[in-house]
Amino acid sequence: MAGDTFNRGHGFRPSFEEGSVLFVYQADTDGGRTVARLFGIDTEGGAVRVAAEVYPVHAHESNDPQWRFYDFTSRKSAQVFADETLLALEYLGCNITEPERDARTDADTRADGASDRFAA
Repeated sequence: MAGDTFNRGHGFRPSFEEGSVLFVYQADTDGGRTVARLFGIDTEGGAVRVAAEVYPVHAHESNDPQWRFYDFTSRKSAQVFADETLLALEYLGCNITEPERDARTDADTRADGASDRFAA
């Protein structure tokens, strides 16, 4: 996996090939606002990194997402983490979907009004 890129003031954005994406899940509010996306990324040696693109619900919709990274030694461990995270988001009232397996974060796959500062 290529190194993550740093954007001053906005943190890291994961760099990965679309073909290395194992899963993508999206959590939206009932109003349709995207709250989070989870990307499972296959890395070297069988490890899996889960990249979470988070849009805080109390922040303005045009704010850039926050990125969080979670590394696991196996795909199974990463999937269990993702499943538990999605279950918690469901309990909080989010709708969970599996969008097209597309690693882009440009205007047509982002929350309405979100900045394109991280667009590939």
